[in-house]
Amino acid sequence: MKQEWLAVVEKNLTSMVFSTSAFSNDVLYWVKRYDNGHYHTAVSTGNRYELRSFEFYDGNISPCIITYGRINKWKCLKVKETGLDKTGSRCLITIADPKDQIQEIRMCGLNSKYYGGFRTAINENFYFTAIILFLNLLSKYTDWEHLEKRDFNLFDDIKNHTGVPLYIFDEAEEINSSVGSKYIGIDTVK
Repeated sequence: MKQEWLAVVEKNLTSMVFSTSAFSNDVLYWVKRYDNGHYHTAVSTGNRYELRSFEFYDGNISPCIITYGRINKWKCLKVKETGLDKTGSRCLITIADPKDQIQEIRMCGLNSKYYGGFRTAINENFYFTAIILFLNLLSKYTDWEHLEKRDFNLFDDIKNHTGVPLYIFDEAEEINSSVGSKYIGIDTVK
């Protein structure tokens, strides 16, 4: 069974991949990503890809949920990969507001006109940066009802159209590409 660890760095929210986890004051979250025995066959190529499961850990390698937000703390309880191909991953994420009301949200990346209008996948190594950015966006609201009343267009987009707003993926990619090889300086202790 293939297993990798994604680290979300606290300082700049970049995501990076490691073969193992280690205690680190620099890591906001560790995400264990491993093959789960389920497969997805890409419609365009017929290639078969093994889907992965995810477990969340804090910088001390203790199990946790992903929570983030400056005003109100929203939570990502679960990530379920629904599709995978050479372009990346498509997921459903389970998000709870500060009142623990839960919604399942699509996280699919770009809706590309150039590929017939279907959703292209997001880079599989950036989606935890995107989740943190999405939780931060939601933190302006006290709960799902407050979001619906204050910004119906965003609420409608999340529930009925794009899922995680598309500009979040651009921000996640920009954050990760601006750091480049600088991420190697992470301070880990075994």
